[in-house]
Amino acid sequence: KVTSYDKIEPRLDNFDFIEGLLCDANISIFYGKPKSGKTLFVVDMALHVSAGLEFFGREVEQGGVLYFALEGSAVVLNRIAAFKKHHSYEEKNFYFWLVNDPIDLLSNDFDVVRICELVQKLSKDNDIPIRMIVIDTWSRANPGGQENTGDTNEAFANVDAIVRATGAHVCIVHHEGKDSSHSP
Repeated sequence: KVTSYDKIEPRLDNFDFIEGLLCDANISIFYGKPKSGKTLFVVDMALHVSAGLEFFGREVEQGGVLYFALEGSAVVLNRIAAFKKHHSYEEKNFYFWLVNDPIDLLSNDFDVVRICELVQKLSKDNDIPIRMIVIDTWSRANPGGQENTGDTNEAFANVDAIVRATGAHVCIVHHEGKDSSHSP
């Protein structure tokens, strides 16, 4: 679809649930070297979203978070435990769900359908929209995929399908390879 300059209008229906940072129905990628703190940052951000707590001075609209800890789930569990120990929010409801089962966004759409069904069920059962789906890490969600081939496009088409079906923001945690000469 091609739109000429004179027909371009602002899109004001895109709701940012973390003020000026993350919007519904979008995709973000947190990329960096292994062990650089990506998971710790994203878990912290997700916990703030799940309770509607201000995040680094930004207003947050509460929403459910579905977190796929596909690599190093002990790090995620320990981060959540540390958050619980450090903060006492008895008056807050946390809408956060952790999944440790493997997913495959490359081979077929079976897991795409399962993820969308789970998002709908959690949202309905808890009467809150799922704002954020975290895939940690991208390489574990694409078993056998090669990043510089059509595999990435196919997997991202499945991520786009999840975004369209759920309206949630999909946050992907991705690390550069061990051989950084092949990283962007």
